[in-house]
Amino acid sequence: MTDLFGTAALWGFVGGVGYAGTRLATALWGGREVTARARKLAIAQFGLSLILAPAAAHVFTPPLLVVFERATTPSTGFVLGLAFNAVWPLLTEPAFLRQLVADMARGLAARLTGEKS
Repeated sequence: MTDLFGTAALWGFVGGVGYAGTRLATALWGGREVTARARKLAIAQFGLSLILAPAAAHVFTPPLLVVFERATTPSTGFVLGLAFNAVWPLLTEPAFLRQLVADMARGLAARLTGEKS
């Protein structure tokens, strides 16, 4: 039987709900200055965090445990769940993606031509 409390996905879920839940609570009960659009976005982010945070923790925890030998599965999964909610909107921004692809292509071209950076 799998130890449920030692799984990265569970702790990623807890981290994701902790991050997105506070944003959701602020949007729902923050007062009149919170717009309807902000409420909808907070609800959408919370819904996505229920899926994406555990998935990210499940996928990225094992490689990180190899790199950081003293880290534990629960702590790594929790931090990934927290961080992934803050990072995924940036990763889906078109300008960021264009810049990332351009930088990677420039670095690859420099390696292939033997240029020093």
